[in-house]
Amino acid sequence: MVELTDLDRTPPKSAIKDAQKVLDWKEKYGDEVKGMTQTGWTRARQIASGKPLSLDIIKRISQFERHEKNKTINPKFKDSPWKDNGYVAWLGWGGDSAILTWSKRVIEKTEKKENSILKAESYKARFLEAGVVKYDEEMVLIKPENLMNIADKFKGAYVVIGHKDLSENESDQIVGYISKVWFEDGWAWCDFTVNNEEAINLINNKNYSVSCAYYAKYTVGGTYHNIPYDKEIVDGDAIHLAIVDKPRYEEALILKNSIKNKVMTIFKFKKEEKKENSVETKEIALENAMFEIEEGSTIPVSEMIEAYKNAKEEEKRKEEEEKAKVNADDEFEIDGKMVKVKELASAYKSKIKKNEEDEELAKKEKEEIKVNEEKEKEEEEKEIKKNSKDFEELENARSVIENSSDKKSVKISTDISQFALGKALYGSPQKAIN
Repeated sequence: MVELTDLDRTPPKSAIKDAQKVLDWKEKYGDEVKGMTQTGWTRARQIASGKPLSLDIIKRISQFERHEKNKTINPKFKDSPWKDNGYVAWLGWGGDSAILTWSKRVIEKTEKKENSILKAESYKARFLEAGVVKYDEEMVLIKPENLMNIADKFKGAYVVIGHKDLSENESDQIVGYISKVWFEDGWAWCDFTVNNEEAINLINNKNYSVSCAYYAKYTVGGTYHNIPYDKEIVDGDAIHLAIVDKPRYEEALILKNSIKNKVMTIFKFKKEEKKENSVETKEIALENAMFEIEEGSTIPVSEMIEAYKNAKEEEKRKEEEEKAKVNADDEFEIDGKMVKVKELASAYKSKIKKNEEDEELAKKEKEEIKVNEEKEKEEEEKEIKKNSKDFEELENARSVIENSSDKKSVKISTDISQFALGKALYGSPQKAIN
């Protein structure tokens, strides 16, 4: 974690003086002073205040070096320097080369601190197998049902280079820790993180593998799949995972699909402080405990605990979900008959397919009904328009006759009965005969 004091982040006095100078010019000459953007004037006020600046602002100041060419006044503005825009900007950002030297020195200090943070890489490893294996001069058996009981105890175990028994004062030889363990294809697998350059080099460039150490609990020997063995390991307590050149299990391996350049910060809570021969214990109520997880960001310890619990519950849920999975050839008794899971899956897929087909058919029928309704509506509209046109023609004829000079002697009716009467009186038109 980067640690800068307020004194480290306080700009030089010469920079404070120069920034204040352009602020005074701005107040006195107003719009005649145009050398900076709004950001520049904000920066001038921050520097002139003489208060500690944030690391981000200090980094921005260090980049103002490109404007150092403006640190001398243009001769034509000798008597009115506040009109020299370049010179105004140079002063507003600290004005003196000392502020550039200061900003670079602060950045170098933080980078030195940041580079000291441990660089870690994460790996997956296959480290313990069920079956018969040779331990020293003995053939030893680990049955699958006992393998995970042993392997599960490696959660949180430390990682070392080569097999070694560490004393309390040799903890600096620990190069990583195991974070997760699971069982797959007769093997115990684990996720582990390494934060040691030598160990990372051995894995990435020297193709080292893994071997595990644990305190074993034995029973007598026997025969397993026609292979004689001297002892059976029924349980054990984990010691460590070792990065080795030649593993006991030939097929043990490390998958190098790690997350590159992952930053791992180790947090330690100091519980006790020793003073001479006495021990002073400092107690803090959990609800009041705070932790600075990164510079300028402090969070309650209770929130970290809650996040930890949630992560553990999610991990447990996934493990239980994995255990509950069944294979295609597993059988369930249904109505007195043993049925395989793959048959159930086939019936389920058929049902899903039938539902999808029914939905598709219903959708098509609905679309057809909609199309027919639209056609019927269109026909009705055409009929209405046709009738409307015929009526309009009759109305026009009646209007012409009513507006003629002999209004009293002419009368026309559009009633259908009148047409019938006319036909009865005069008959149908006769064809002309040549």
